[in-house]
Amino acid sequence: MIKKILTITCLALCISLLAEAPKQLMNLPVAKRPRFALKDISWPQKYGQPEVCLWKNDKYAALSITVDDNCKPDHKWWLKQCKEFGFPITWFVITDKVGGKNKSFSGTWNDFAKLVAAGHSVQSHSASHGRTNDKLGNEKLRKEYEGSKNAIETNIPGNKCLAIAYPWGKGKPKFAKKFFIAARGTVGTPNQANRINYMNTSGGHLKIYMIDSVLGNPIENPKWLARSYYKRGWLTLLHHFVASGRTPEQKKASIAKVRAFLEYASKNKVKLWIDTFVNVAKYGQERDSAKIKNLKASPDKISFNITDDMKDDIFDMPLTLKIRLNKNWHKLNATQGNKPIDSLIIKHKGSTYALIQVVPDKGDIVLSN
Repeated sequence: MIKKILTITCLALCISLLAEAPKQLMNLPVAKRPRFALKDISWPQKYGQPEVCLWKNDKYAALSITVDDNCKPDHKWWLKQCKEFGFPITWFVITDKVGGKNKSFSGTWNDFAKLVAAGHSVQSHSASHGRTNDKLGNEKLRKEYEGSKNAIETNIPGNKCLAIAYPWGKGKPKFAKKFFIAARGTVGTPNQANRINYMNTSGGHLKIYMIDSVLGNPIENPKWLARSYYKRGWLTLLHHFVASGRTPEQKKASIAKVRAFLEYASKNKVKLWIDTFVNVAKYGQERDSAKIKNLKASPDKISFNITDDMKDDIFDMPLTLKIRLNKNWHKLNATQGNKPIDSLIIKHKGSTYALIQVVPDKGDIVLSN
């Protein structure tokens, strides 16, 4: 009888703990208001207090470059540019067309595996590129969304398909969020850093979808880096053909325009974090839901823990944290879960700081002098 009571009690306790356990999210809900106050790059004044940097490595803003519709004729050109400038880019692929009748345009799975091997990301542009809006039933939507995801992950082992670019810029976010952590639309404004709609992010060409009105001249006067509404935001550029224009004149013009932007971005690497669409989406959602706990600081040791609300098996992007140190800290030992992590000591106006790379929910962080 006692054994039975204990069993029932333990079962009730387990159910209670499960009910209280925070649900891990696949994607953050739409922000009805700014998630946090936006500020310039800051320098903590209090010793030992960690601060999550807005973008990786404490960059001012974020940039992702994407290519839609497979565009096999441009693969070689993009690989050359990315090797020269050191930028990874994201290919949003129409999966039903890969290996089909028009391989010269749509490519083969081997073509996209080569892009991944070169450090780029292959994500979904749906299965057929049909209109995947609310008028399409869930069964057909599942084929477009989950079907394309499965095709990419099956044919390119190791390349996780976690994002989709909605065909024609319109999709069904409430359904897409079952399969993806983020989605890109085609509205050409930058994403506001503190209220990103991760299941319908903005993205556009350099010359269409209003992007010029936001950027001014994106090469010489990048307004998006300073304008208050988009300050420190995430710009996602989308392309189709660049090096394979219909006429020699179109080809020359598009190459010149994109090359000029790539050169601008390269010169501004000190300000811009340039990475794949998925990596920026991961970082943003981890950052937006991060919580620092159990902070303890003595003169020669700082320890704390960082958690977030996101699914741990997917959201594994290191966040950059900045921490004020005492001036006598000249060498830093940094660990998380008793394992070494990337760290760097930097100076600013005579004060000493650490930049460290940590993944939420991966154990206690300990810094020692």
